[in-house]
Amino acid sequence: MDYLKPLIESFKASANPENAIQMQNYLKGLFPFYGIKSPERNIIEKEFFKSYGLPAKEKLFEVINELWSLPEREYQHCAITILQKFDKKLEEGDIRYIEKLIVEKSWWDSVDGLSAWICGSYFKRFPDQIKPVTSVWVDSDNIWLQRSALLFQLKYKKETNVNLLSIISIIYPVQMNFLSERQLVGCYANIQK
Repeated sequence: MDYLKPLIESFKASANPENAIQMQNYLKGLFPFYGIKSPERNIIEKEFFKSYGLPAKEKLFEVINELWSLPEREYQHCAITILQKFDKKLEEGDIRYIEKLIVEKSWWDSVDGLSAWICGSYFKRFPDQIKPVTSVWVDSDNIWLQRSALLFQLKYKKETNVNLLSIISIIYPVQMNFLSERQLVGCYANIQK
């Protein structure tokens, strides 16, 4: 995809093999990395968006899917950044694309961002979709969808649906063990804010 060529070139030019090994080990060797730490990646992305803009909404998921298909993990993080920039433009049916991202190349670093930032924003815009979508996720055998059903409210603060959070945490104690203490405390502490 021509749109992404400059970004790909910038990522390759910024590769740091020493960092890449550490980053890959941190995620248990599941994904290759260029070794670009978040602050530097954010600068590269910002310069790219300044020069080339964001994709048109009708091309959004084509760009996201291309980024998701590339092997280095920085591309999936960039895809999440782009989705964040479109969070107010997502349409009701877009949750199916987001769900696909949650279950492909899944690990906490992508799923938590998709859950809290993308799904969280989506469900605020389409609250009538919370129950039908999260019910399917919770009833699935996919731990990443179950995790997303819990974490999408992470940034909701006083708007957190305590009943939904409690029901999911009681029914799916295995998922509760999979969340970090910080995330659980964050979910419940945010309710107080």
